[in-house]
Amino acid sequence: MWILLVLLTQSPSAATLDGVATGREYYRLRCAECHGDAGEGGRGPNLADGIYYHGGSDDELLDTIANGIRGTEMPGFGSGEERLRQVIAFIRTLNQAAVPSEVAGDAARGAALFRGKGDCLSCHRVGREGGFAGPDLSAIGSRRSLEHLRTSILDPSDDVRRRYWLATLRRDDGKNSQGFVLNEDRHSVQLLDLEGQLRSLDKKKLRAIERDRHSLMQSYDGVLDDAEINDLVAYLVSLRPERVQ
Repeated sequence: MWILLVLLTQSPSAATLDGVATGREYYRLRCAECHGDAGEGGRGPNLADGIYYHGGSDDELLDTIANGIRGTEMPGFGSGEERLRQVIAFIRTLNQAAVPSEVAGDAARGAALFRGKGDCLSCHRVGREGGFAGPDLSAIGSRRSLEHLRTSILDPSDDVRRRYWLATLRRDDGKNSQGFVLNEDRHSVQLLDLEGQLRSLDKKKLRAIERDRHSLMQSYDGVLDDAEINDLVAYLVSLRPERVQ
């Protein structure tokens, strides 16, 4: 009871039942799609465990929500401070309800699969190792739920971020280029190719830009058995900022 009172009195103007209820509705409208209805994580980080890598005080959370996080999919929200503090009050109630996830697999066996049979480093990076054809997984355990991680292994095309749509740039000279579009304006396209090289191409020299929304990653459904999938998920869950160098 004392811990609950401390959490809810960190922002007195929002720590009322009405404030929490309003915060819950706003959270479900603007946040739940990425962070999960109960803050369990999905496309975005788990919010229920009370671990926030950009600061966990009310004021730090307010800054994160209001301004977003540069270099990530987290946008800033232009709502007033009172509304955002109501959202924070609701998130504090999620902290109280959070139960540590039970991971069925073995992270050590999963690490061996990741580097061996799974051949995951050919496309993904962990710390200083790996390729550029897929997302960096160095801190994936703090950003994705168990369900999302499992789905990404069994059905990779279920949720492919626009950043990883494979683009084919068809050039006038017949030398096509493939990779991921990082930026595009009226005159040029900045492309990260599959070897990790950044290239800028003049649109005047392009015939077409084609985008494939399917994942380049193969499905491991039937390639790995259930126990191996559990082990791989356990390893991915273990990848957090404080553990990867």
